[in-house]
Amino acid sequence: MALAALPLLLIPGNALALGVTINPGVIMSGVISSPSAFALGGEASFMLWPKGNGGSVLQQVGFGAFFQAQAYNFDHGRYALGVQAGNVFGGELGWTYRERSATGGSQHGAHVAVFGSLGVIVASIRATIPLVGGADATHPAPGFELAFCLSLKVPIPIGDVSIIKDAFGSGRLLRDGTRAIASSVAGLRDRPMARAWANDAQTEHASTPSFLRLASELEALGAPACLVTRARRAALEELRHADDCFAIASAHAGGEVRPVGWPTAATREASLERVAVEAWLDGCIGEGAAARLAHEASASDPFTRQALRRMARDEATHAELSWDVLAFALSTGGRPVARAVSRSRLEDAGTPDRDLACLDEHGRVPHARSIATRDHVAFAARERLAPMVRAHA
Repeated sequence: MALAALPLLLIPGNALALGVTINPGVIMSGVISSPSAFALGGEASFMLWPKGNGGSVLQQVGFGAFFQAQAYNFDHGRYALGVQAGNVFGGELGWTYRERSATGGSQHGAHVAVFGSLGVIVASIRATIPLVGGADATHPAPGFELAFCLSLKVPIPIGDVSIIKDAFGSGRLLRDGTRAIASSVAGLRDRPMARAWANDAQTEHASTPSFLRLASELEALGAPACLVTRARRAALEELRHADDCFAIASAHAGGEVRPVGWPTAATREASLERVAVEAWLDGCIGEGAAARLAHEASASDPFTRQALRRMARDEATHAELSWDVLAFALSTGGRPVARAVSRSRLEDAGTPDRDLACLDEHGRVPHARSIATRDHVAFAARERLAPMVRAHA
């Protein structure tokens, strides 16, 4: 029941170093064993995602504890306390106490439950196994109980709890091995808003050679011509994004901010596994998040608003290109490609905006909303990926 432990994304894209959320909410239960009953009350839980947690969807497990208090038929109470573990699916184990009622005695028992979660909505099947009861001839103990439960929760992060601790860039990264490459910047003054836009400009600038390299590798791997053409078109669109971001950074810096040189990476042999992993990390997740953030951002000046609309549209197209590239790589490479994608991890590619005034006026998304958006995109992407990987595992 406690898997609404993290906002909208319940599976961490990369493990947290002790990421914690506290999750208050309401819980409704219908007892389906005899005698039947209806229960309404509250629940609080916390979830911990330890460092080192990762792997496939079913290997990413969070741990925590819960407390429940419910009124049965508005007559007497049931209380439960215990531990839990899981992600989209999981279980609970704990102690429960049910108060004496007009028709039954009190009872201590074992609380056992399995749950499934979707966002802040959690459904579970709960069993109460009687241990010790305060029964008498006129007030028999309730005995074994089976109930269906529905919970609604409001997750509250404690500290900087990003499910995906590693941030995404604003475009496709140019990778040299495990290192992301970008050109340096000239003309940048120590102004936070200018620096934020210059960071985006650097990533967009590097996305152009990254897409050109993708086009060449797809061609070498025998990909359909339409994928090659779309990758080359994306390179030109990323160059326009870079120009827009540098122009906005220049406006905030009070002078021209421009790239120095052209980012280049070492020549490498085309690899289906690497093409698939980069499509997944940088495209399906990274550019999907960039598209959503650009769509959610607002700005007071017309140029920034127009640039954001263009980036939102183009990055969404690039994300769909990445899904198609991933599908090609999986269908061509089979199990080795599926295994490589399943084992892939996000790397540090920047951080969301922090401590900047008037973010919404200048096309920047505040930190908390940025994290929630990124996590939501990653969760949706993982759900879409799962059947693709299973088909080739």
